[in-house]
Amino acid sequence: MEKCGYIHHSIKSSMKSLYSVMLLLFLLASCQTKEDKDKEEENIIIALLPTLIDTACMDLRVYEFRPPVPKSIYDKNHKFIRFDYSDLAKDSIIFKQRLDSLDKDTSTLYVEFNPVLEDVNEKYKKELFTHFKIKKEKGERRNESLTILHQNFRTKKKFRLRNSLKMPKINKDDGVFSKYGSSFSGSFAISRIYFDKKRNFGVLTDAYYCGSRCGEGFTIFIKKRNEKWIIDQIQDTWIA
Repeated sequence: MEKCGYIHHSIKSSMKSLYSVMLLLFLLASCQTKEDKDKEEENIIIALLPTLIDTACMDLRVYEFRPPVPKSIYDKNHKFIRFDYSDLAKDSIIFKQRLDSLDKDTSTLYVEFNPVLEDVNEKYKKELFTHFKIKKEKGERRNESLTILHQNFRTKKKFRLRNSLKMPKINKDDGVFSKYGSSFSGSFAISRIYFDKKRNFGVLTDAYYCGSRCGEGFTIFIKKRNEKWIIDQIQDTWIA
């Protein structure tokens, strides 16, 4: 009887140890799965960034050139008489030449960017299912941020990202970083991606700020096609 009790105790201890090992392996597998998902999300965002930056950001130097308008003619009592269009055609040509010169200019344009991404707003999570016409589901509630290690790349429109933590302090009066002057082209922000549970569709948001009353926001819908993530649509969300 003592021998049977010993065997029973040994089996019980072994099962307990096996359960502990299985639990540990499950936890490790879960952690690895989360790491894999975060890495996949980071890679998707890095791949999309050049297109999203080119879509949202602008060369702020265009504001140095105002579109030509006809001159106002006044009498000696400062009363308006008429518009003078005689120089409008010539001024329009000069204006276009200036814009063309900016377009051909290869100077680097710096964009402030915070690599710490926050969760997308709940409102846009719901729009994912409406946009792709898929069944609504109770998604994961994700509150933690994600830091991406973006490369120091150029976009097609010569923008280059600069980590916001390393940028000089902003001048709150005009919204311009004095250190970069005319080569500074605003601030760009992007959210994390919200996926459906099967991770075939996703939604994220981005925003471009070029001053206290200058900026625009976008909602980006993405989908997986042939194991590659592509942009399905970019929608204007707000404008200032």
